[in-house]
Amino acid sequence: MSGKNNTADIEKTTRSMWKWFWAWEDEREEQWLAEMAARGWHLKSLGFPGRYTFEQGEPREVAYRLDFKFNPDMDSYTQLFADAGWEYVDNYGCWMYFRKAVGEAGAEEIYTDVESKKTKYRAVLTFLALVLIGFSFFGRPRDIGGTVYIAVTTVFYVAFMLVMVYAAVRVLRRLQELDKKL
Repeated sequence: MSGKNNTADIEKTTRSMWKWFWAWEDEREEQWLAEMAARGWHLKSLGFPGRYTFEQGEPREVAYRLDFKFNPDMDSYTQLFADAGWEYVDNYGCWMYFRKAVGEAGAEEIYTDVESKKTKYRAVLTFLALVLIGFSFFGRPRDIGGTVYIAVTTVFYVAFMLVMVYAAVRVLRRLQELDKKL
């Protein structure tokens, strides 16, 4: 068999898609990944923000769950999930992706209580705060390229800061929604 045919086989069985989800939309992202699996497209890897690579297989009912962790010890962290029947798929930054076949009882959760879910969103909020603080000190536009340069970088700087603040507010709202469930 020639190398060209092998490449064609790979192209038929993998597919990359671009789709954007915000940090507070993790449940929506999990549902989308489950819908893809039901159509026979199973998450293989994650790339540049919003880039998903899927592998074609048998359509299955699969629950995907996302966790957010700063620099975990990956061996013990993924083993903890494996012991509970979750397969580690991939991660993008601090976001960890797991999946598990849906049983008769329905889709399982990795967090079984509201307080644990709140811990996840608090970690996201901490990350956003660190990005905002760091960018405030080190990302400010500098006058190193003239008036046009400073104007363009200022627009990007302000836009980025506004997006980060908006994200923080939305994550705070998510925390408030969880508080109402207590």
